[in-house]
Amino acid sequence: MQYKLFDKNKRVRITKIGLENWFANALAYMSFLINMPCIAYCMFSKASDPATMGLLMSYAINLSFNIVGLTLSEADV
Repeated sequence: MQYKLFDKNKRVRITKIGLENWFANALAYMSFLINMPCIAYCMFSKASDPATMGLLMSYAINLSFNIVGLTLSEADV
């Protein structure tokens, strides 16, 4: 009897781990899509000064981490 419950627990846990990995990859791709325009703007823009570019890159990287953290905390709830 307890072996069946143990097997169910393992199946659910493996599914959860697989979904977390898939979702982490999806969030990494979304972060890539956010950061690439910021990097392209910093590389090819001649109108902005280095301080503005540094601020833009700092916020873009932090936004990626905030999206990942918020999504994972929402998933835990």
